Amino acid sequence: IDGIAQPISAATARCLAASAGIIPLVLGGDSVPLDLGRSQRLFSRSQKLALAERDGGCAFPGCTRPPQFCDAHHIRWWERHHGRTDLANGVLLCSYHHHLLHREGWVIDVIDNRTWFTPPAHVDPAQRPRPGNNLRRILLRPVVPRAEENDAGPAGAAGAAEAAGVVGAEGERAA
Repeated sequence: IDGIAQPISAATARCLAASAGIIPLVLGGDSVPLDLGRSQRLFSRSQKLALAERDGGCAFPGCTRPPQFCDAHHIRWWERHHGRTDLANGVLLCSYHHHLLHREGWVIDVIDNRTWFTPPAHVDPAQRPRPGNNLRRILLRPVVPRAEENDAGPAGAAGAAEAAGVVGAEGERAA
């Protein structure tokens, strides 16, 4: 790999190739299936790791919550739409945005491994899709939200990261 003098493991090479879209991400490192269909409702640990690799944290536009603060959500709901527990039907959402999505009726689509969020008409009458946060967030150090920010949603998480000088207002790495 250009710029890296040391060899990397096969697992790292697979992750890089999957992230670059060179190979599909269908099986986990131990050949664990990432598509479970209707056989299991909850996403497996392997699926959550693959979603963390794809989504990098909460996929909702503007949110900076890392994967460890997120739930795997069925895009086509398990009960209501008979959604499958497959990687293509999953997305990582923080608790705040997971509840917001259920409460207000946002629609999620995954197109070419990128999530798109369509707001309900009361948020945007034209219901224009918004790109999700599918770029992995690389933080120089972990950001631990203060107690008063735990349920503050995206502003609290982004504010804590920005105050720490780790990311900019748009969730980008600080220079």
